[in-house]
Amino acid sequence: DIESGKRVGVQGGTCYVGSYDMERPYSYFEILYGVDPAATWVAFDGAMPENAFRVDEGWGPHTWLCRAEHEGGLHPGLTLGQVCSIGYQGDEVRKKVFQVLVNAGS
Repeated sequence: DIESGKRVGVQGGTCYVGSYDMERPYSYFEILYGVDPAATWVAFDGAMPENAFRVDEGWGPHTWLCRAEHEGGLHPGLTLGQVCSIGYQGDEVRKKVFQVLVNAGS
């Protein structure tokens, strides 16, 4: 599975992912880079935009990259149906108000 998480600090050797009611640490992870500079974050309005950045590699439930505000910060996550699942201080937090990354040309 591909999951979205956050690496803490410049030299962060751990990526934290929120899922299954907890936030889990991973020491082996990949970093997303090279995203088209024209890509943008848009508010989720109940329907996934056509060119939303999909991260499920084509199998399993469809999931897209999302981000949501929580406790004064902006946190990356994955969509689970109509919510964005983020990790925060050891827990999984599901947010109903969130944004999704949309590739250029949408």
